[in-house]
Parts: sequence; C-alpha cells; structure tokens
Amino acid sequence: MKHVLGSALFTAWLCAAPLNAEEFAYRITSDTTHTRLHAPVHIDVDLNQTDPTNVLLFAFSPRKSDAYRIVQIDATHDDTPHRAHHHYRFELYPLRTGDINVTFSLIKRVTDDRKMAFSASGDRDDFKKLETVDTPIALPPLTLHVAPVTPPADLIGAFTLKARYGKNRAEAYEPVSLHVVIKGKGYPPLLDRLIALPKGVTRFAQPPELRRILTPEGIYYEARYAMAFSGEKSFTLPETTLRAFDPTTQRRYTLRIPAHRVEIAPPNPAAIIDKADAPPPLGSAFAWLPALLSYLAAFGAGAASLWLWQRRPRRQNAADAPHPLAARIDAAKDKDALYRLLLRDAARFAPAIDAMEKNPSLSLKHLKTQAKELL
Repeated sequence: MKHVLGSALFTAWLCAAPLNAEEFAYRITSDTTHTRLHAPVHIDVDLNQTDPTNVLLFAFSPRKSDAYRIVQIDATHDDTPHRAHHHYRFELYPLRTGDINVTFSLIKRVTDDRKMAFSASGDRDDFKKLETVDTPIALPPLTLHVAPVTPPADLIGAFTLKARYGKNRAEAYEPVSLHVVIKGKGYPPLLDRLIALPKGVTRFAQPPELRRILTPEGIYYEARYAMAFSGEKSFTLPETTLRAFDPTTQRRYTLRIPAHRVEIAPPNPAAIIDKADAPPPLGSAFAWLPALLSYLAAFGAGAASLWLWQRRPRRQNAADAPHPLAARIDAAKDKDALYRLLLRDAARFAPAIDAMEKNPSLSLKHLKTQAKELL
C-alpha cells in the first residue's frame, strides 16, 4: 500500500482470494491508513458477484476489538439473484496508538433458483428456511498506523460549543444553572468534568445526554450537559478552555466556557427572627374540624375529576397513529425479507441491522420488536 502525505483521500485495495475470484470480487477502501488517536476513519466495503452461475448471498461484518470502535453508518444491499451487490460504509475510531489491524468476517452463501423459490413459497405460519452452502472467506486485515495527538486535546473533530448560565444573583445555597451544548463530527464529545469547582461551592450534575445522527458522510454528535452550582457566599465560576484538534484540516483550536460571577444576597434578619413572643392561645378542641372537612372535600372532588378524565372517550390523532413501516415489519415472512426492508433506511435501523448480522440466532419476533422500537 502506498501512503501519500497530505492527500485528502487514501484508497487501500484488498484483492479477492484466488479461490473466489471467479465467483465474486470484493474491495475494501479507507480514506487514510495514517491517522491520529480517536480520529475518525471511514471504511467502504463492496462485494460484487462476478459469476452468475449460482445465487450468491453475503454475510459481512467487521470484527470487534479493544483497539478500535467501529460503527456502520450506511449500507446498500442488492440481492438480485445471480448479480448480488453489497456496499457498506463504516466510521472507525482508533482507541490506541501504534499499528492496529481491522479484521472482517465474511461468509459466502451459495444457493440456487429452485431453493430460493421453495423458500419464498412459505407464508407467515409456514416458514421455509432457505438452504445454502455457507463458506467462511478469509479476508486480509486493514492495517492502520495510529499516531498520538501531541500535545493532547480534549476534543478530536470539528465541534462548536454554546454555554448558557442561569441567574447571576441568588440566595445562599440557591442553585445557579449552567447548560452546555457541544455539536459536530469527530470522536464522541463526552468529557468527565467541564468546570473547575471553586472552594466552598457545591456542584449538582446529571450525566451528559449524547445524541447521535448517522449520515453517509459521518456521524454527527450533539452532547448536552446540565449542571448547577450553589454556595453560602458569592463565588466566581472560572473560565474553562477546551483544547480541540480537527484531524481533517490538521487545525488546533479552542472552545471556551466564559467565567460567571454569582452574587449571594446576605440573609434578611427580619425574615428569620420570629416576632411572636408566644403561640396563640389554644382555641376550641374542634376548631380545626371545618378546615379539615373542606380539605377532604377538595381532595375528593379532584380525585373524582381525575377518574372521569381518565375514562373520557379518546380520539386518535396523527401522533398516535402507527408508523407506516410498522405493518410492513410485521408482515416480513422471514429474516431475509426483514433484512432487505430495514436496509431501505439503513441509518435509522442500524442497531437492528447490526444485531441481525452479528447474531444470526436471534428470533424473527425479537428482531421485529427491536426494529419497531427504532421507528
């Protein structure tokens, strides 16, 4: 393989094994083989039937490894008999430096028209399994050379940051909110801690929410951080600077959360001193009864209203209507039919497609349920 320094696109060709050259050809390409730690690498895989004698099907997936994280972001499957073509696109993040090997699993499935017709003749209650001769195909690994990011960076990719504070004046121990949103493409922007905590200040924080949008060009992330700070005395939250590195442009940049001053109002002595010298004299033993009865009546009326509201006739609106794909998922006769249906929207159904490819033992009912949960 040849690496061109500074090239925007590097293509790595892996030739098909001689045993299968007359039946199908495969090609694995990557946009680079020299990358940085956590920098996204895009990998494309094409499988093309070249000999139309038999009916070929393919079961392809990348193997898992603690050296990288890989996500399928696009797929196109054409299983037309005698001219099958599969295309896959992945986004990979190296998790360690040095040379790492990305390995793949490929099973060639051979059948014929008669068996295809026999399998298709079944219905939902009479499932007929497609008979195939399955052969594992050994594919050479794709080797990536991973260098560290020096000096280290907090974020790898092209990201933007927006920060929004709450009030700047508060009572003692009253929480002051901070919301931070980090958006962009690159390694998932999840950080352990954003703001250095001043002495005497308490932090309240939720785990960040990460939204992931799969596109053929890459994965778009949106990380939302919600936290609050409180203290007995006035305090200043310091400015936070995040170091970032964009491996596509080789650009270093910084994202900043500005400092924020919170003034704590001193307590009002008049509000905390009890001006009454003694409790009021004890009245009648049953003076509280009318108030109690009014509370019970109000509670009963509210409970009755809730009971009637829950049993009101309901009209189905557009939001309650079932998704149009739900019926087609339920109607899929077998896993192959469900697989072809889900590939029409590979980005939406990526988790279900991944489950089907990596765990063939999953039941059709389980896969349909998982697919409908993604609607």
